[in-house]
Amino acid sequence: LYLPILNQLAEQFPPLEQASTADMQRLKHVAATMLSTWTWTLLDHRRAAAVSSGALSRALEFIERHWHHGYEQAISVETLARASSVTTRQLNRLFQSEFGMSTRDYLRRQKLDHAAKLLDRSNLNLQEIAAASGFATEFAFSRAFKSVYDEPPATYRKGRRESD
Repeated sequence: LYLPILNQLAEQFPPLEQASTADMQRLKHVAATMLSTWTWTLLDHRRAAAVSSGALSRALEFIERHWHHGYEQAISVETLARASSVTTRQLNRLFQSEFGMSTRDYLRRQKLDHAAKLLDRSNLNLQEIAAASGFATEFAFSRAFKSVYDEPPATYRKGRRESD
């Protein structure tokens, strides 16, 4: 499914041994974006097909409503468990079995995906994006963002704007 797209993208870049530093940065950014987008798309399909637990369904619906309505506070695992009518331990088991990650990691990824969308689609500064994504500080947001996207938020935004 993705092979034709990858082949077309590969044609846009010079051979690695001839690539400049800027080309390598662009390639790294494109690869990270593609992996992030496709990985989460695949997980979303898996989620839609595999959610057999009512508690997990309630948890995912709660998360969707939270971000859809623009709440700026982070969701705690405890709050999510209460909304799902299960214990935090049971919720963690459900997330681990369905997504291969803990509830906390899933929530963190949701916050970072929300932040990436804001970086792409808004002119908010990093402090505002951090707050809107549920991070207590800009520093915590930047550190978490870099750990997942392999570059700081400002560099990510700049790269996205340059590629557009």
